[in-house]
Amino acid sequence: MDDPDEMATAKVDIRVLQDVIDAVDTRLRALECDGVKLRAPRSLVYATVIYEVIASAAKSSCGTMRLVRAPILDSILDGVEIAGGVNLFDRLLEITVTN
Repeated sequence: MDDPDEMATAKVDIRVLQDVIDAVDTRLRALECDGVKLRAPRSLVYATVIYEVIASAAKSSCGTMRLVRAPILDSILDGVEIAGGVNLFDRLLEITVTN
């Protein structure tokens, strides 16, 4: 990876993944502090959320696959809710952690 633009893009995408992992970790710790017992391995939770970020980026990136443009990031990093007051990140964690 000698192209400076490609390196800059990689750094941004890595930072996005780091922020997502930090958000998942923070939320899992909060759930555990609230007495929720995780029924899935932490690695599965992280993998599921990262997969959803990649899938979200693929659907909206028009071939560029820029993770930073994944619509689901609004839910994960900013707590944005969709219609009906549901946070996709919360719902994703709930499904993964309790199943």
